[in-house]
Amino acid sequence: MASVIEKRVDIDAIFESRSQLLELAKASGGHVRQLMQMMRSACQTASTRKHAKIISEDIEYAVKQQQFSFERFIPEEHYTHLAQVCLTKNVSKDEIGQLMLFNTSVLEYNGDKRWNYPNPVVKRNEFFQEALQSAQKQ
Repeated sequence: MASVIEKRVDIDAIFESRSQLLELAKASGGHVRQLMQMMRSACQTASTRKHAKIISEDIEYAVKQQQFSFERFIPEEHYTHLAQVCLTKNVSKDEIGQLMLFNTSVLEYNGDKRWNYPNPVVKRNEFFQEALQSAQKQ
């Protein structure tokens, strides 16, 4: 994922260190559009704050904005389903499961097998964390 950005900008000129780029790439969960949205946000934040380069706090702000965006549209009752996806790596084939795939709160990965996992930005949400703790106790 980092290479997607590396092919478009001079990393050394834009980022304080490569670790910020990797942090951004991990937060995207492999979703290119989300990566680009957070990159744009980090650039705008760094510029607004008059930073010479993108620093960790700019990345954190961009990721947090993406998290808030998800929090605005994920219904509270979906968090128990998201916790189950986290534990089983499989999304249900019902309406809620399909909606979670559609809105990218759950991502699909392919390799030798197909599997699902909650979007890393969604996993930061306190409702998700509570649902996951509850599911692990069962």
